[in-house]
Amino acid sequence: FPTHSSLRQDKLKTMKLKLNQEQSVFKNPNKLAQNVTIASFKVSYLLAKKKKPFSDGELIKEAFKEASDSLFTDFKNKSEILGAISSIQLSSNTVMRRIGAISSNQKTQLQTDLSKCPYFSLQMDESNDMIDTSQLSIFIKMCFDDFSVKEEFLKVLSLTGRTRGEDIYKTFKQFVEEEGIPIEKLASITTDGAPSFCGNKKGFLALCKNDNSFPHFFQYHCIIHQQALCVTVININNVMELVVKIVNSISGKALKRRLFRELMDEVDCHYGDLLLHSNVRWLSKGKVLHRFKELLPQIKIFLQEIDIVYEELENIKWLEDFSFLVDITEKINFLNLELQGKEKQIIDMISHVQAFSSKLAYWENKMKNGDFQHFPTLQETIINYSENFYEPTNHINIIQHLRFEFKRRFNDFKILEPVAQFISNPFTGDVETKANDIGNLFNLDITITSEFWKHASTQKYPNLRSIALRISSFFGSTWLCESTFSSMKYLKNKYRSRITDSNLDSSLRAAVSNYIPQFSKLSENQCQTFFFFLLIT
Repeated sequence: FPTHSSLRQDKLKTMKLKLNQEQSVFKNPNKLAQNVTIASFKVSYLLAKKKKPFSDGELIKEAFKEASDSLFTDFKNKSEILGAISSIQLSSNTVMRRIGAISSNQKTQLQTDLSKCPYFSLQMDESNDMIDTSQLSIFIKMCFDDFSVKEEFLKVLSLTGRTRGEDIYKTFKQFVEEEGIPIEKLASITTDGAPSFCGNKKGFLALCKNDNSFPHFFQYHCIIHQQALCVTVININNVMELVVKIVNSISGKALKRRLFRELMDEVDCHYGDLLLHSNVRWLSKGKVLHRFKELLPQIKIFLQEIDIVYEELENIKWLEDFSFLVDITEKINFLNLELQGKEKQIIDMISHVQAFSSKLAYWENKMKNGDFQHFPTLQETIINYSENFYEPTNHINIIQHLRFEFKRRFNDFKILEPVAQFISNPFTGDVETKANDIGNLFNLDITITSEFWKHASTQKYPNLRSIALRISSFFGSTWLCESTFSSMKYLKNKYRSRITDSNLDSSLRAAVSNYIPQFSKLSENQCQTFFFFLLIT
């Protein structure tokens, strides 16, 4: 093949064409395998988000096949489509491994953010799973230099033995050391206020504070828990007991429930049934009372038809207490809903509680002056039954006790209030006083200017920005942990009670994490592992 000859050029073209054909033999299957693997990861992720068993992957694959056989009947490449679907690996063990890989990928993203954020806070809560294993749920809230925040699932730790403060501390400390958590960035810890967390000497928080590897951090009892405890001073048991008794007598018996529903249909009522009450769910009390109030005329008719008499339903004093309880629980429920949810700033939560306390004082004064417009159900009852006989003293006392209880239980937030108010709006209040408060709180020798903290220069006001960042990272409640326990009940139910702790942690992370899995990266790693396996075998 002489140089520059046409014969040589033709030979080179033939050799290049042959090389491309040989490469395509390996390239196309590799691309197909990668696409199939990505599909497998996406289906597994969907199963995890919906908290479905690993074995449901096989059902989805079978559904794919059945649907595709009809959908692609007229497609020329039907056999290729069905072949691709058949090659998707969705066995129970494969889905389990895929979810584990997804969880590891999300954990890597979390570790990257954790290394970037200057401060983070934790919320912790403990609950028993289906087989009475104590599970410690931990969420993390990271605040970054641009004041953006991320709330993420950190870990669920199994406490196989006792659940004392020292047991929680040892388990958590071991986790921190093994995972390399930069604990020096810790700003605060929020718990549910249980003795194992808050014990003065041997509680988890006390042990952490005595550990020199932990920085100075703030500790708080979940605001939502404290709000729920405050309302226990509303002592109108005679009302709630009778409401629960009547509701249970109607809804607890199949025949009575059917007859009651028939009555609702006859009178064309908006509601079709009563709601049941649970003592551990405060919101259920308000909903039960509201529904009972709406259906009270129908309830009276139904009880008469089945010859059951409750004299209290015609007692003016009982009706007054009932009406007051309906109104006050509705207001408390509204506060409770304001405190729930993701990405709640502790400054806003404190403001909601303060505003409610102020409203209580306002409502108390209004009732003393005979103005009941803020209690519409009570006002309606007074007008219809007892306009000239109503004595508000008892209800005023309840509001007063409720206000004092809010003040007592939220006293531990007093130390943060002036600082939080200044961070929230630095243009109000006495700057010198706020500077002293912040200096005492954070052990800093600083001078606060009237410059708004969010626009403060890092070089000029490093302490101010640091304080604002720390407070922005604070959790105010353990709502995320408690909502995760609901997910755990689905994942580890009576049909999946033998799921391992590692699989439970992976499934929970995949289900509740906000991080989107990097499917292409996961697929590449999987394919590389597969081809490496082929080479060595």
